[in-house]
Amino acid sequence: MDISLSDVLIIDDNPEFTRSLKLLICEVAQQYVSSIHCVNNVLDGIRSMRNNNFEYVFINTDMPNRDGIMAIHLINMAKPDIVIIASSFHKGIYYQFLVENAGANIYIPKDEINSSLLLSIFGDRESIIKKRDLEYREGDI
Repeated sequence: MDISLSDVLIIDDNPEFTRSLKLLICEVAQQYVSSIHCVNNVLDGIRSMRNNNFEYVFINTDMPNRDGIMAIHLINMAKPDIVIIASSFHKGIYYQFLVENAGANIYIPKDEINSSLLLSIFGDRESIIKKRDLEYREGDI
């Protein structure tokens, strides 16, 4: 089986979290990832997406001065084939519903991100995209 390598964008205003997430991705998913680009705000993330073809975007939904949920919606509208992984320190089904309704494929509270979860995300990109497409079609009925 031929595995194509993916480019990853991390949008998060916390440099320690960004560094840790990048290291964890490099450690557990190196066979799936060719590059990881990090920015510290939504506007730089959108600019980076114009110039690069990212397959995955990790976005902090709780950054100051920007609505992360609206950013997810914009990313999903502009690039529907990107896997969007939203994260913050919020827990609960209501917040998960908000970000997934905006177009995120997955919502993960930051303190629950771990190596096995990342490996399953990178190892099953097609299923993740199909699941979101099915949910959108069911919502249109």
